[in-house]
Amino acid sequence: MTRVRIIAIGMLVAFALASLAYPALLISSHAFGYSAGARVTECHYRPSSGSRTSSGTTRCDGTWTAPGGEPRRGHISGVDDDDVSREVPVRVGLLGARAGNPAATPGFVIGVGWFTVVYGGTGLLLWRGRARRKAAEARFLAVPGGTFLRARPARVTTLDGGPHLTLRRSEGPRPARGGPAPLPRTDRPTPFRSPAGIGTGRGEFGTAHGPDERPRFHLSLFDDEDHEPELHVLDLAGTTRAVVQRSARHPARFRFVSADGEPLGEARANRLHSRITVTDTEGREVVTLRAGTRSWLVRLDPNVPSRLDEAIGAFALHIGRLLL
Repeated sequence: MTRVRIIAIGMLVAFALASLAYPALLISSHAFGYSAGARVTECHYRPSSGSRTSSGTTRCDGTWTAPGGEPRRGHISGVDDDDVSREVPVRVGLLGARAGNPAATPGFVIGVGWFTVVYGGTGLLLWRGRARRKAAEARFLAVPGGTFLRARPARVTTLDGGPHLTLRRSEGPRPARGGPAPLPRTDRPTPFRSPAGIGTGRGEFGTAHGPDERPRFHLSLFDDEDHEPELHVLDLAGTTRAVVQRSARHPARFRFVSADGEPLGEARANRLHSRITVTDTEGREVVTLRAGTRSWLVRLDPNVPSRLDEAIGAFALHIGRLLL
């Protein structure tokens, strides 16, 4: 979900820059160019290439004097055949000499119009999507029973913002990559290239602190360029207690195993990666995570197995990184 959002935002920004480039050049040329009186010397009609109709454009040339007294000659925009042999006021800037108001040109109107339609429509869709997400969050929180938390990068809080788990970088023992009981080669997802700056090629170590600020457990995240990410949960002495491994990329699936390779549970995401369900070894749904506006909502069942508790906390602290 994070990668899809990054791509979508990048496309919107690129389209905004493209649609506003010509209007911006028009305005800057008019604002920062110099004023001059230009005489239109000739105009030529240019039919559109390949057109079967009489459509085309008229190009007019003329002369004017630069501020230093140097005579100039070139194309003049914003004039037509009726202006031949007349002197018209122009502004000369990045786009050459132009007469009249630049905001009245077709290029300016089309560019600003596209920008208004596309981004006005996008804003409306985002507003409606936000309203739907809030309604979905309300329905999610209305489910009776369980404990509700909110997961953000490196931080899990209660719904009112109180601390539950906080991840801080630290130095400590780091386990060897691979974890217990690695998946068979045929079941491993194909290697992928992590986005620039994400993979470090070695364990990223940190310590999870509880609401009383006391250390609870250590985490070591392996997220390099050549492997699927996996998360090691260690006790305070540095002994591995559990490992979270991604077993499928889309829709994402994760498996939770103990230090000796015994299965603890499994997590499955829907196709949009907006909802993740964690089940124990008996197939019971014990944790549900739902993507919110800027965080994940987490519902913990009262019967979460104690052996799975720390692994789920680690999973919530690194949910964004594990889904990349």
